[in-house]
Amino acid sequence: MDEQLKAWAERVNGALLILLDQFEDYFLYHPNEDGPGTFAYEFPFVVTDTQAHVNFVISIREDALAKLDRFEGRIPTLFDNYIRVDHLDRDAARDAIVKPIEQYNKGVGDQGFRVSIEPALVEAVLDETKTGRVSLGDTGVGAVKDELEPGENENAAARIETPFLQLVMTRLWDEELRAGSQVLRLETLNRLGGAERIVRTHLDKTMNTLPASERAAAAGMFHYLVTPSGAKIAHTARDLAEYTGNQEKDLLPVLEKMSASGIRILRPVAPPPDQMDAPTRYEIFHDVLAPAMLDWRRRYYQTRRNRIVYATLAAVVLGVAALVGLLWFNLHQSQQALEQKAQEAQALSQAILTTQPTGAADAPPTFVALRETAAAVGTSAAAVTCQGAPAIQFAASQPSIAPGALVYLQWSEPQRVTDVFIEPGLGKVSLSGAQAVQPAETTKYILTAEGCGGKTTREVTIQVIASSATPVPPTVPPTVPPTPIVAVVTLPTNTNLPPTRIVATPTPAASATPNLPPGVYVTGLRVNPPVPRSGDQITFYTTLLNTQGETQFNHCVEIFRGQDVSKSVGISACSPITAPLGTNEFASTGWNVREGSCTQYLARAISENAAKARTPFLQPDGQIYYLNFTVCP
Repeated sequence: MDEQLKAWAERVNGALLILLDQFEDYFLYHPNEDGPGTFAYEFPFVVTDTQAHVNFVISIREDALAKLDRFEGRIPTLFDNYIRVDHLDRDAARDAIVKPIEQYNKGVGDQGFRVSIEPALVEAVLDETKTGRVSLGDTGVGAVKDELEPGENENAAARIETPFLQLVMTRLWDEELRAGSQVLRLETLNRLGGAERIVRTHLDKTMNTLPASERAAAAGMFHYLVTPSGAKIAHTARDLAEYTGNQEKDLLPVLEKMSASGIRILRPVAPPPDQMDAPTRYEIFHDVLAPAMLDWRRRYYQTRRNRIVYATLAAVVLGVAALVGLLWFNLHQSQQALEQKAQEAQALSQAILTTQPTGAADAPPTFVALRETAAAVGTSAAAVTCQGAPAIQFAASQPSIAPGALVYLQWSEPQRVTDVFIEPGLGKVSLSGAQAVQPAETTKYILTAEGCGGKTTREVTIQVIASSATPVPPTVPPTVPPTPIVAVVTLPTNTNLPPTRIVATPTPAASATPNLPPGVYVTGLRVNPPVPRSGDQITFYTTLLNTQGETQFNHCVEIFRGQDVSKSVGISACSPITAPLGTNEFASTGWNVREGSCTQYLARAISENAAKARTPFLQPDGQIYYLNFTVCP
């Protein structure tokens, strides 16, 4: 190489100046090169040969400067002529914008094709491309100087990111020419979102123009063209095809598109002069695009993973829905088939029952047995069709009362029931509900529940006894009456809540009674902790007034959500207590709930008998006592 360069210098009869630009790429592609015939071996001989009229200018990025140590032992004066090229200052950057346009206009003969630029646009671009104003990552980004050096003016202190300046001005030039404008305008910069948005969206805008298959290929290639730290590496299409598992013929169109002059994401790298038959390599157009390419690739794969997850979830949901639908369809078909067979059996039995034997006044024993069997079949068929006989719960708030006192009848949990009747006195009622009655004497109330499976009866007897008698504790709970009225009632509560709308039972007006009938009444109910939180173990304290003497019963508290007292959502632990005469407070524990938001509850004190029937304690005025409290997270 030394002799060849000397010969060239003699031929031109002068000194040669050779510029080695982007010298960091040499260390990237030839990291271990050495020995005769290699550049690493021959280069020092040329530089140190005083007879050779050859000079070299090495242009290398500052972060790769230390790699020149490879030549330090062979080129003693390696760093003697070190020049650090800083970012353009504001004046130089302004020339970089304006003077190329002036040069362009000199080559245009027709005045109508000349291009001008608004001065306000020049200043805006310079302001927005200062070092530190645009940041796509750590690679290639300078820092903003906080203070001016002594004797340094503002124009010299302001440094401009040249790669960003090039991207912004190229985009503005293309936009104006596409619009048929001969003026580069500030309005166009503002419409595009400013310099930072132009730089950040340069890659996204280009990639979005590619078909989905080509974007997928590009995402795979970016992994090998840019290292995770942001360094660029050149590869041939064949190498990239092998790395990504694609066909070379499929990648070449993508590489050529991204290397086009209007796109400038990649650029082809020509082979060395001594290897002209070597295939073309491709690398990223500028180091400043490396962070953006890494970010785009990350977002691309994240979006694709999200689509896969959503598609999988949708498939699972559809699969479960289809399975549930299939099971429901099979169950429905089986139920229809069962009902059809049951109806056929019932019709057959009915036909047998209505048939009379001919020629005989009395039916033969065989025919009587056949009719009994048909009756049984018809009953069973009806039960199958309705899946059983009607079922319902029927109870009273107290089994015994004093003369003139009220008692509540309650019926609930109807199953396979179409009509409900209560006698004496009430007739047909709703399928579930409660009704206050005031029997003058001991009365048996009979509830009849009718349905397609037949009839079911339930009985409750209310004993009316003299006031000297001792009534037993309540055994069954009441609920709201079938035709309730809505009243605003201020409930006893441990919180400062406003009056709560609850369903109140209409009762006939009664005069004040100075002496309460013998019984157990509730006069207060509270919770601990006073302000319960989600997950707290809540203890209820019930204040009971006993006017009938020492009494034993199971005490607990029933809880309802919101203002719906038709169905409880929980019950505290029921424990046997002995209530002495007078007013006493009893505790009931064992209830907690977890809520994601503040939720209102109602609670009432009840007793529970051996059959698990629940009866709420009444206040002395005959009303049910509700505690209003709230549980918050």
